[in-house]
Amino acid sequence: MIECFPFAGYPVAVLGLGEEGRAAARALHLSEAEVSAWDADAAHRDGAAEDEIPVVDLSGVDWREFVSLVIEASVPHGSDPHPYVRATLDAGSEVISDAELLARSQRLAEYVGVTGTDGAEFVCQLIHYLLTLSGKEAEMGGFPLSPLMDLHPLDGGTYILYMPPDKLDITVSITFDTACWIGPDSSGGDDDLERQELIFHRQTDPRTAVVCLDDADGRALFDRLAGLGDQIVVPVSGTGAVAGGIFVESGVLYDDSKDKGVPVMPFDGLAAYDHRRDRTLAAVAYAAALSRGVEPPAAMASLRSFPGVEGLRAPLERVDGLLFIDDTASSTVTEVERTLAGYDDPVVWVGGGDDPFGDDIADALAASVGPAVIVGRSAETLAEGIRVETAGDMAEAAETARGLAAETGARVVYSPGVKTARPDFAEAVSALTGAHEEPDEID
Repeated sequence: MIECFPFAGYPVAVLGLGEEGRAAARALHLSEAEVSAWDADAAHRDGAAEDEIPVVDLSGVDWREFVSLVIEASVPHGSDPHPYVRATLDAGSEVISDAELLARSQRLAEYVGVTGTDGAEFVCQLIHYLLTLSGKEAEMGGFPLSPLMDLHPLDGGTYILYMPPDKLDITVSITFDTACWIGPDSSGGDDDLERQELIFHRQTDPRTAVVCLDDADGRALFDRLAGLGDQIVVPVSGTGAVAGGIFVESGVLYDDSKDKGVPVMPFDGLAAYDHRRDRTLAAVAYAAALSRGVEPPAAMASLRSFPGVEGLRAPLERVDGLLFIDDTASSTVTEVERTLAGYDDPVVWVGGGDDPFGDDIADALAASVGPAVIVGRSAETLAEGIRVETAGDMAEAAETARGLAAETGARVVYSPGVKTARPDFAEAVSALTGAHEEPDEID
């Protein structure tokens, strides 16, 4: 837990008692701040009370009594703020995030920030892996990772934080030593891009901005930052060469940061990077690791040993030579579409769970789905022309998918597309008869 010593003895309100807000309220309370915490959800209030966090109905308080209001990022605080946020600002007090608590409490640490939606958890996990495997002390957090205030205190180590736009705009004390832009945030809001750019706030050389150029927003951002010349700016691409940057071309990672175009390693045979997007994210993580002092050979070796992230296009094993991949975290049609479109070779899609698909499943997936096996609820909303098999349970789904994959040598990917994913895909794969091997195909 992070000790919030700067707030000891001061009255602080906390709004939102989900996982992150509850951790913040608990840390403040145990640090002897005068906490008044609230959430409209009774279950969240009950959970906070179990932690002996003071739960107070904030509807009748005098907001001038509080020095700070700590909010979960999901609490509206932009142009149409929550009434308590507006009342706090009108009273002249500050509205801050749990990241702000962390920054004020851990002043000797270094900070790596990641912003963007597509692959944020993967790249945070990979940066953490590269740093720690190279002997550096590091912690990572931010939803859906660990709550920031539940992290361990560091004496000169590095925090790797996922920073969406609605957290960046209420975090003012962090100047990120390395700030990574992996793409636009998809959470919505016209000002999201502007708020995402706050991750580069106050950066000066030798602090580093790592910017993915694979979309128009990233390219425009890189041009602006490079034109200003305040910090070191490293361009990254997963779609081809970029001068002076880190890039993936023809399945090989290259380092041109010293203008030498050095091939770092091929991704061929490394199942953790079977998906094109994950190769791009590996380039981002490699650039970030180098900026934090990891030597290139150590970064390369760590990249090669990375096993992937559980539930995020994670390679499980090969059965009779066929690769099985667990993408349980993809619970929406958009996420499934991204997953299925990112493989170079054929895919047998295993989808479904305990809920039916939404009406938008057909148009979104028709172009990218080959053979499909749907487990749980029916596949009646899928487009005509998609080859569909149904399965009553995951064991049947895994067996059926293996049969379909054997026809073309395709990989099998469980990407549910619903909130109620079946949890037993890995177990079903491990129970298949046949020769089981590790997922990587390298010497």
